[in-house]
Amino acid sequence: MTIEAQLADGRVLQFPDGTDPAVVQRTVKTILGSDGQSAAPERSAGVRAARMADQAAQGFLERGAELVTAPADLVWAGVEALTGWKPPGGTAAEKLKGAIQSGTQAANNAVAPFLPDMGPNVPETQGERNARAAGGGAADALGIVVPGGVLARGARAGSVLQGVGRAAAAQPGAQVIAGATGGAVTEATDNPWLGLGAALVAPGAVGKVAGRVASPVRSSLTPEQARLAADARTMGIPLTAGQATGSRPLRSLESLFGTLPMTAGAQQKVQRAQQGAFNREALKFIGETGTEATDDVLNSARQRIGADFENLAAQTTVVPDQQFGADLMDTVAEYSRRLDVQRKPVFENFVSDINDVMSQGGMPGEIYQKARSQLSQMAKAAAGTDPYFAQALRALRDTLDDAAERSVPAHLKDDWKKARAQWGNLRTLEKSRSNTTAAAAGGDIPATQLAIAERQRNPRGYAMGDGPMNRLSKVGTTFVRDPIPNSGTPERLFWQNLMTNPLGALGVAGTGAGLATDPVATMGYGALAVAGPRLAQMGYNSRPVQAWLKNQRGAAMAPQYNAGLLGSISAANMPGGEGEIDPRLLGLLGQ
Repeated sequence: MTIEAQLADGRVLQFPDGTDPAVVQRTVKTILGSDGQSAAPERSAGVRAARMADQAAQGFLERGAELVTAPADLVWAGVEALTGWKPPGGTAAEKLKGAIQSGTQAANNAVAPFLPDMGPNVPETQGERNARAAGGGAADALGIVVPGGVLARGARAGSVLQGVGRAAAAQPGAQVIAGATGGAVTEATDNPWLGLGAALVAPGAVGKVAGRVASPVRSSLTPEQARLAADARTMGIPLTAGQATGSRPLRSLESLFGTLPMTAGAQQKVQRAQQGAFNREALKFIGETGTEATDDVLNSARQRIGADFENLAAQTTVVPDQQFGADLMDTVAEYSRRLDVQRKPVFENFVSDINDVMSQGGMPGEIYQKARSQLSQMAKAAAGTDPYFAQALRALRDTLDDAAERSVPAHLKDDWKKARAQWGNLRTLEKSRSNTTAAAAGGDIPATQLAIAERQRNPRGYAMGDGPMNRLSKVGTTFVRDPIPNSGTPERLFWQNLMTNPLGALGVAGTGAGLATDPVATMGYGALAVAGPRLAQMGYNSRPVQAWLKNQRGAAMAPQYNAGLLGSISAANMPGGEGEIDPRLLGLLGQ
């Protein structure tokens, strides 16, 4: 007795009965790969790639057909075993495979006018056979993943069955990579154990490489800095790749772009856009718009907020509640006894006038607004000569303001809170612009000065995140100011070398003997040396490159190896069954 295997060219191979199917498979592959058929014709790289993709798709679809129709074929096998009756036209898998073959052939015919040398719809080279096996391996992996997901969804919550299903359905991408790699390696080596080993290793290797390609610069920001970067994005403050990742090399490059000829102007536009967005966010806190906090903008805000106060005060009668009495006593106790003999009577006269009005049932809005204005003006006048007296007057005014806020009619409470908040924020912005820097004079809000002013507003609460502009000021000090100090050395050296050693400054030194005497070559190298940084900057600042450098999703591409993933990969790629026999021989070998 012998086993016969017919090749595609009509030849028949004979093997002794009982021959290991793996031996038959290797023998047929050896013949097909040597002198069994004519060599595959030479094709273009595009067509070869298309054929590889086609074979991988066919392998996936055919193996998927076997998995999908497995339950039906199992039923028919039982019917055949009991009755001897076979379904007409073959099994469900065979019928579905035939339909797939017809469909793929039709697809190939459709692209034939565009790819006339596409060739037959069967694998011709070892690479194509590997691709077909890889597609089948990917289908095997999904054959584990999909049922596992269904099982997990249908099982009782917390049950062992649900745990098994979730483990099988976990990390489908890693399992498909493993299945495709295992199938291809098994096909190429005729060793299913090597295929299993490759399947176990491939997800980690592919994930690591893909992750590094997707995220070439890994973030070095601390967790708090990362949260501030997220705040900046929410606020609409653009961050460069160096800022978004915390990469010092990238930040140094960005700082260098800001100093060299041909790149300084473009980099200043990047910084200007960021500072303008920062200014815009700060101005929102005082109800203003725009990207420059000029004197006119701040004065306009002061007049508008002052008018809001006058309007609200006119509609409010300040009621002397119990809280007001306690606050007034605390203010007097804290400041009155420490004032000098000239300032103390003035302070106590204000307190007496306020008490007299309050004792008559409350302070009308017009009187409250007048008293508040007097206290503010006097405190401002005394700030330079007697800061303690100015502080006492402001404390008395704040006590009056708190009572007015508690007394305001219900329908005006939100407007009152808004006016007070904007007034306090305005004072903070004014302090932040009180320095003499050129940026502040030009309408910018210096990030460091804003942080100082906000911290002075609430020294204890600043570190805990308190304060309306707390997060904005921290975003500013972390990202908006240039974190790489620049002494001006790079640009000075460039211009110095350009005047004293022009060839060296332009990068010509060492480029070849006689270059210094060739004016055309010198001009060419000089133009390249000057324009090169600008070309590099244009590429670096482009949206695709910035998005690529900022991307941090690559870290998630590495699979999480655990018992569930290893078990699923092993189940889909474990040697045994039909997976190790060439599908073309199964029928011939009676398997």
